[in-house]
Amino acid sequence: MSYLVVVAHPDDEIMFLSPTIKKLKSYGVPMKIICMSTGNYDGLGKLRIEEFNNVAQTLGMKDYKIIDHPQMQDHLYKPWNISVVESYLKDYLDNNPDIGTIISFDEKGVTKHPNHMSVHKGIQLYIKEHKYDIMKKGINIFFFDTFSPFIQYGTILPYLNMYFKESGFFDWNFFFSWNHMKLYKTQFNFPRRVHVLCSGYTFSNSFNKVQIMNE
Repeated sequence: MSYLVVVAHPDDEIMFLSPTIKKLKSYGVPMKIICMSTGNYDGLGKLRIEEFNNVAQTLGMKDYKIIDHPQMQDHLYKPWNISVVESYLKDYLDNNPDIGTIISFDEKGVTKHPNHMSVHKGIQLYIKEHKYDIMKKGINIFFFDTFSPFIQYGTILPYLNMYFKESGFFDWNFFFSWNHMKLYKTQFNFPRRVHVLCSGYTFSNSFNKVQIMNE
């Protein structure tokens, strides 16, 4: 069964989920990715689509899809229509029956970015509307933890945080993140370089599994 990574913008998968993607890749687990926007906030959407496709191919993604919808445009302050998020997710899952696990943002969206949180809410809406299909298909859904600044930049603390969680991945090697983030040439500025070098998301992801109850 395949893992599906659901993100909001091109580069989210590297900025925040490198440890997970690296481990799954090393285990030979088939992965797919759906990105809910082109990241066109600065008018660079076409270039970011090319970068996303290049990174997805380099990562060996079994399938990858990027969406350009007027109600899901990259914006620092505007949330998205979560019904549109839910609709695209449902369509993707209906057309990819091999998906057994979904990974995405928790309710805080890493940085409380409204687009990240909209992706989370869209997945929650999908769970609410289709929980019986999810249980029938045996799909597992995991939301990765938003680290507090203290934990995120505490080096060893993300590992300790993961230790007390149900599941997670840890890796000291930051070159995987660095080398793939470099492929996002439009985004690889000084703040993102610092992020790759110092952020806990470069080294660790911890997860909470969604418990879907049969009511």
